[in-house]
Amino acid sequence: MVRRVVILADESAHWRVAGLRQLDRLALEIKEWAAHRAERAEIFIDWSADVAPAARFVPCHPRLSPGDFVSPPNDIAEFSIGTRIFLHRNRALEAAATGPPKVGDDWEILENPAQIPACEKRFLRGAGKPQDGLVSRFVNRPVSRALTRTLLHTSITPSQWTLLIFILPLAGSVFLARGRYSDIVIGLLFFQLYSILDGCDGEIARAKHLASPRGAQLDTWCDTVGNLLMVLSLGFGLGRLGEGVAVALLIPTNELLLAIPARSARGTPAGATAATLYPRQRRLLDGGGLLFFGERFTAILLQLTKRDVALVAFLLLALAGLPAWILHSLGAVAAVSSLLALKSMAGAQRAR
Repeated sequence: MVRRVVILADESAHWRVAGLRQLDRLALEIKEWAAHRAERAEIFIDWSADVAPAARFVPCHPRLSPGDFVSPPNDIAEFSIGTRIFLHRNRALEAAATGPPKVGDDWEILENPAQIPACEKRFLRGAGKPQDGLVSRFVNRPVSRALTRTLLHTSITPSQWTLLIFILPLAGSVFLARGRYSDIVIGLLFFQLYSILDGCDGEIARAKHLASPRGAQLDTWCDTVGNLLMVLSLGFGLGRLGEGVAVALLIPTNELLLAIPARSARGTPAGATAATLYPRQRRLLDGGGLLFFGERFTAILLQLTKRDVALVAFLLLALAGLPAWILHSLGAVAAVSSLLALKSMAGAQRAR
């Protein structure tokens, strides 16, 4: 099915909000909205007579093509939307397709460019993920969002940012390998800074419609390699290289086991709890037995083992003069997680 949409463009089509021109953002939102419905969008741009022909343009973005735009449609368009509307979430288009929506959390009207900074702040407040841990939600995200506002007005891509900040875990590993109290604390501060700035690539991707499986995979690989560098360099610095190597082997083993799909034997939590879990965490509940302790206890436990919370806990252990417990706790969590993944796989095999 083809969805025909008219964009009413005036001078606001050129306004850049969160890194994209208004006309480009609307075209992208319309195309993604139609794709989500397994449909195709035909977009007609109806320029205001006040805009000189030389100032008119066709949106240009890697996810748009000339075939997305048409001359005046033969059939009546399903709805029209103006370039002064800034969409926070594309479900606002669903309301626009059925009638004039009310201004709310999903979208707002920009009367003049002076409103753009406040609009960007409101937009980026919703740029987090429901899976964010407590530290990410209340500490990391406010910092990363402030930086992302600046990065959105540059040409840097999410993947370029992912690779650029990878220098932080490399530098942190050098300090951890020295093994002295102050060096270990400094090294973990580098990893904490990396955790904060690591949120920017996803925020850029979502704001500029550049999210992709390849970018997400690169981010995951950098995080995993960073974790391995941390345990190996800390083990070396503490004279516990054997334990560091053992933990470093457990971490990718656990990731591989969690990546193997298995049918649910007992189900996973529903509602708000399910929304806070990454797919890998759902695998721990997918027949692993954690739900035996109750959904609320399980949700709290999984929150405490998220990366953002764990890094703060590691820094506190280092400050308390107990850096060896970082290796102990990482190894224990990876081992238990691997056992739960194996149990889930075994349960799925028996159920077949």
